[in-house]
Amino acid sequence: MATSANRARCQQRAVPTERGANRARCSVSVLTLGRLGAVQPMPAEQVAIELLCGGLGGQLAAACVHPLDVLKTRAQAGMAWDVRSIVKSEGVRGFYRGVTVPLVSQPLYIGTAFAGYELGKQLWDAHARPHLRSGSFDDALRLFFAGALGGAVCATCVTPFERLKVRMQSQTGVPLGPLRTARDLCARGGLPALFAGLGATIAREVPGTVIWFAAYDTAMRRLREWHTPRPLAVMGGGLTAGLAFTLSTLPLERIKTIQQTSAGGAGGALAVATRVLRHEGVAGFYLGLLPVLARNLLIDVIQWSAADAIRQRAARLPA
Repeated sequence: MATSANRARCQQRAVPTERGANRARCSVSVLTLGRLGAVQPMPAEQVAIELLCGGLGGQLAAACVHPLDVLKTRAQAGMAWDVRSIVKSEGVRGFYRGVTVPLVSQPLYIGTAFAGYELGKQLWDAHARPHLRSGSFDDALRLFFAGALGGAVCATCVTPFERLKVRMQSQTGVPLGPLRTARDLCARGGLPALFAGLGATIAREVPGTVIWFAAYDTAMRRLREWHTPRPLAVMGGGLTAGLAFTLSTLPLERIKTIQQTSAGGAGGALAVATRVLRHEGVAGFYLGLLPVLARNLLIDVIQWSAADAIRQRAARLPA
């Protein structure tokens, strides 16, 4: 009798809990743009850490690889890009044209990518994961969504800076500063001139960032499973990410560079792609492969290593 009473009391107490669980399950809907605001925001400390890790790592990498970036831009713009001709006509300073812009834009680019990626994972965990079975497919979708969000955010933020940097790198006469370059572009095409190549940038960054993060996470996890020291595993992940990103997005990078080196008459992404294909063939989309590959591999090793070191140091700080 006492046992029956206890069981009845337990069932009574279980009712509100079960109802609460049902209510909680009903309150979590499939991910829609209209429900994004229901997610708890990322803690300010986490946002700051991700921006700091990406920012400082990106700034260090940008300062180190800018000469390769100049070679990449000129190769893809169809200009002379061999080291000897640049030194002869412009001196060593020619390799640092537009360096002030990536010192600002690269931290913004990597910082917003990192923050957007972390936010994307939180959005997925809150809205989509409760409706899916756990497993490799769920993990793949999670990485795709988070990477796509990070890519869209960073592409939109950095396109004006990329426009200025590429335009300055393609100049061969008296170098103009970023403000003068921005004024000249706006005088010809208004404010939209600063967003030339936005479509190609988003088309590159959304799948490219998915591939970039997925390649890094996969390589990093495998190397750690093989008991590789963390710094070497981070470098291996960075090399894998840089290689995967470059090979998968180089055609879009060529289109973007052509649009952004132009003063305003390059046309849309489809028109540029058609022109390259007609005059240069498929190989035209891979013009400048060597400087692009060298730049991206080096920059990813530097910025991933720096970001991981900063993140590890921040994790050891007292709360």
